[in-house]
Amino acid sequence: GGYELTKWVAEKIIRDYVNKYRGFANIYRLGMVSWHSSTGQFNTRDWLYRLVGGIISFGEAPSSNDQIAFNLLPVDCVVKAIVDKGQDNAVVNKTINFWSRQTVPFSLILDCICEVKPTIERKEYQTWASHVTSALAQRQDISSDWLLKKHKDKIAG
Repeated sequence: GGYELTKWVAEKIIRDYVNKYRGFANIYRLGMVSWHSSTGQFNTRDWLYRLVGGIISFGEAPSSNDQIAFNLLPVDCVVKAIVDKGQDNAVVNKTINFWSRQTVPFSLILDCICEVKPTIERKEYQTWASHVTSALAQRQDISSDWLLKKHKDKIAG
């Protein structure tokens, strides 16, 4: 897809620069950057944040199994790791992948949402998607609108 191609092109530009000018540059490939581990602050434009907000505002959540899981990296941990690697003289002109050792099942995220807001009803995915689609036809303020259309395969456990 286009996104992967742009990442490849960006990495190629960096490698060409390093080779041509004998420069120094590391390439950092990140997993899914999430909230701050101690403050809970989150990027409000992130699709997971918007999905959670949409579920809370809508009052229904899709049921999910543990086959869907996210590799979440707290933003403060990512920043610290990049700074540490950047200060390490042994790490020069490297490609570094940052991934969490453990994934977070989508069902756990949904369980936490429902624990904090017990009025949220769990529905089978098709029922939930149908309800969200109907609601969107009537109003446009549900933040999971674009997510439902774009990431249906990821949340349809």
